[in-house]
Amino acid sequence: MNESFKLAREPLYDRAYKAILQMILDGTLKAGQRVTEAFLAELLTVSPTPVREAMRKLEHEGLLQSVGNTVRITRLSQRDVEQLYSCRQALEVIGLRFAIKKLNKEDLQKLDQILNEAEQAAARNDFVQLVRKNTEFHDSLIEASQNSWLMSVVGFVRRPLALVRIQITFNQREVTRILGDHRTILKWIEKRDIRRATLAMREHMAADCKYMIQELKEVSQRSPDGDNAPALTEAGS
Repeated sequence: MNESFKLAREPLYDRAYKAILQMILDGTLKAGQRVTEAFLAELLTVSPTPVREAMRKLEHEGLLQSVGNTVRITRLSQRDVEQLYSCRQALEVIGLRFAIKKLNKEDLQKLDQILNEAEQAAARNDFVQLVRKNTEFHDSLIEASQNSWLMSVVGFVRRPLALVRIQITFNQREVTRILGDHRTILKWIEKRDIRRATLAMREHMAADCKYMIQELKEVSQRSPDGDNAPALTEAGS
C-alpha cells in the first residue's frame, strides 16, 4: 500500500490528550489554573481542532472544568475527595472479592514482589517509584478480577485524585502506614479470607482519604490565592 494512504497509528487528538494530561499530572498545569485552546495548540504545535477534542475528553474525565467561556484545571474540594474515595473504596472492594477467587500462586508471588519493590523504593526515599509500585499493587488486584468494565470505572474514579496527589507530600509515618496496609491486605488474600481482606482494604482507603484531605487543607492554607493562579493565554502570561 502507498505510504500516503496509511492511517496514522495514533490520532492527533489522542496525542494532544496525552500531552495535556501529562502536563496536568506532572504539575506543569496547576489546579485552578485557566487554560485556553489557542495557547495549548501553540504549545503543542498542532491545530486547535485536536486540542479541542482532547479538552472535551479531559473535561469528561473530571480533569478540566468549564464555567461559561473559562476552562480551568480542576481543583478538588474536600467533598470531592470524600465522594471519589467513597466510590473508589466500593469498587476496589468488589474487585478484591472477585480477585481473591482467581489469584493463583504465581499471581501472589507477583504481588509480593511489587510490595518488595515498593519497600525498597521507600528505603531509598524514591517516592516517585513508591507511588508507582503502590498503584501497581492496586491495579494488579483490579486486573485479577477479570472484569474489564470494573477496571475502566476504577480508572475513571482514580484519575481526578491525581490532581490532589501531586500537591501533597508523604511523611515517613504515612509511608510506613501505606506499606503496612498493603502487607495486611496481601496476608488475608493469601489466606483466602475475603471478609478480613475487604475490611483491610476499606480501612486502607479510609486512611488514604483522611490523609489526602488533611494535606489538601494544608496546601490550601499555604496557597490561599490558588484560585487566582495566572491564566495560560495565547501570550503565555
